[in-house]
Amino acid sequence: MINSCTKPLAASFLAMVLSLPVSAGDEGDQVQQLLSVANEACFVRGGDISALKLQAESEGWKAAPPQELAKHTTAFTEMVGGWTFTNGGVATAVLQSAFLPPHSGTVCSITTKLSSDADHLRVKSGFAELFGVTIAEEADSPAEHVDSYWIDRGQQPPVRTTIIFEKARRALTLRLIHGSAVPTQS
Repeated sequence: MINSCTKPLAASFLAMVLSLPVSAGDEGDQVQQLLSVANEACFVRGGDISALKLQAESEGWKAAPPQELAKHTTAFTEMVGGWTFTNGGVATAVLQSAFLPPHSGTVCSITTKLSSDADHLRVKSGFAELFGVTIAEEADSPAEHVDSYWIDRGQQPPVRTTIIFEKARRALTLRLIHGSAVPTQS
């Protein structure tokens, strides 16, 4: 379910994220940190390539090399940014791609490993409360659970958001799509 054009890079970032230990600290803090990054990085700045890059630089996130990003251009998107950081013992990856013409817009994704399965439910409820949304679509399989949302931002189209929880690895990806791309192409 991860954006097919970002999947190889996301997989390499995910491998790094999943190889780092998850702290045994307050699980609520991890959820709040994730929701804060989702809001500040992907909702507020995810539709603006230079704004997200500036945030990543100002917060000291480790950037993926440009040659690595260039390997992940497809017929629909170009990978324009990829960063990793650790906060409170929790490793996180942020990826941003831009749609190629005739579409316009960006995809901003955050991937991390949750400390428990229960955190997935806390992320969902916290996300719904933070953005004032309800689940538009939900799918469950033995391997993953996927929830889709539409966030009204006062302009069209609204931001399409997907929360993907990979059960076996407790990996969670939040993906926010800004712009005019057809959702099946993202």
